[in-house]
Amino acid sequence: MKNNLNKELESAYASCEGLQILKIELPKQYEDSIVATQVEVQKSSMRKFEQQAELIRQNISVLSSEAEQKIRVTKAEGDAQAYRIRKFAEAKANNNTINTESEIYKNVTSFLGFNGTELTRYIYLNSLNDKRAKLLVGLQNSIINFGNTPASGNTALRRG
Repeated sequence: MKNNLNKELESAYASCEGLQILKIELPKQYEDSIVATQVEVQKSSMRKFEQQAELIRQNISVLSSEAEQKIRVTKAEGDAQAYRIRKFAEAKANNNTINTESEIYKNVTSFLGFNGTELTRYIYLNSLNDKRAKLLVGLQNSIINFGNTPASGNTALRRG
């Protein structure tokens, strides 16, 4: 528009340095068409941004799932490692107990001059003592009272 105006003004030895359009009156049909076109362009842009937002949400979901999976794997590995360490410690403690008991029984056998059967009997009787058991030997036709029990009152054992 400015170029056409300058061509016309050349014949009068004038030129247009700036042009400002204040108002354009277009037929309603053209104006409605322009507005509809702009609305469609904006809708298209909006759909593009919605797709980008959905893509970002999906990426976040994937990253979150991957992180949760790594957490589960790490926790499972930690639990397995802790279980292995506990079981190894228990096995070592049991081994130390067995070795110590073996050494003690070897010393007892040597000190007291027991054979294998006598040592076994000694261990058995000693274990009864550890459980605060009472050993009764040579009782015939006896009644033994073990005291009161909550359910039945006096409980007696008769050996015949």
